[in-house]
Amino acid sequence: MYLCYNLRMQITLKELNALVLKILSTHYTKSNARRISDVIMFAQLSGRVTHGLIRLTPGSHGAFVDTIPVAPTYTHKTKLSTMINGGGNPGMLIAPLATQEVIKLATKNGFGIVGTTNSQNSIGALTYYSYQISQSKLIGMIYARPPATMAAFGTTKAIFGTNPLAVSFPMDPLPLIFDMSSSAITYGAIAGHKLAGTQLPPNVAIDSKGNMTQDPSAVAGGAILPFDISHKGSGIALMVELLAGVWTDSSYLDIKKDKGLGNLFIAFSPELLTDLTSFTVNLLDFATRLQQMSVRTDAIRLPGSKSLTTYKANIERGAIEVDNTLYDQLLSQVK
Repeated sequence: MYLCYNLRMQITLKELNALVLKILSTHYTKSNARRISDVIMFAQLSGRVTHGLIRLTPGSHGAFVDTIPVAPTYTHKTKLSTMINGGGNPGMLIAPLATQEVIKLATKNGFGIVGTTNSQNSIGALTYYSYQISQSKLIGMIYARPPATMAAFGTTKAIFGTNPLAVSFPMDPLPLIFDMSSSAITYGAIAGHKLAGTQLPPNVAIDSKGNMTQDPSAVAGGAILPFDISHKGSGIALMVELLAGVWTDSSYLDIKKDKGLGNLFIAFSPELLTDLTSFTVNLLDFATRLQQMSVRTDAIRLPGSKSLTTYKANIERGAIEVDNTLYDQLLSQVK
């Protein structure tokens, strides 16, 4: 979802990256600040601004945590799996470690699964991690459980996270990445509307009394709704809650908060069922035929292509537009 602000300024990526690192370095070591910065910059440059710079602002469920974290530990290791205790660190720090680990397992054994527990806040744009998995010629699946902000169908209390999921396939020149939230709006979008002083779209959230609201400030006492406002969207969120929350022995249904948040990363080689060449040929044939079936003059857009194309274009351009209000907020955090 794109946020609409009034005034925007252009800043070079070098300047912006330096500012992001400066902000993060007030809380983290240089190496950890770099890991989190990479996640945030990718989201901003790929057009997923709800998971970009806004996640550096207070109360955004983003890069900063309220407690004192400790170093993450790798526990319960098998040939195919690893559990990572996040030590209370932000998800944007733990998820890059989980992605690196699951790629290592799947590359060596054909399959890998990594669970994380005891992290806080959102892990950011799932496309960032999916892209890395696809670059290793692996199929990927990610399930993430952010803080509880969404109501299950038939309830008015925030008990689920916005619970995004992503499935990715390695393909040239760009991988196919389906990345979706099971909620009608992301928490980052709500934080962005609040900062900009704008209303939310209709039918995405309820207030503390269970009434529909477009006031971003009213969502804190209420809840975000499932993306289709029905049992189907709620059902998808429930599956993510089970996989990323219950299975990893983390918080679920807004209980067991002392356990922290959980996430699940899966990667496997196409060669478990076929040879890589045949899979690559068939995948490209599928994508080509699908695009040719469009009834419009423009071709069907493959999942992930817009985000990755936008990212590459902004990298080549070397600069990006940033909302003035957001930029001023970021500057105030390092003064």
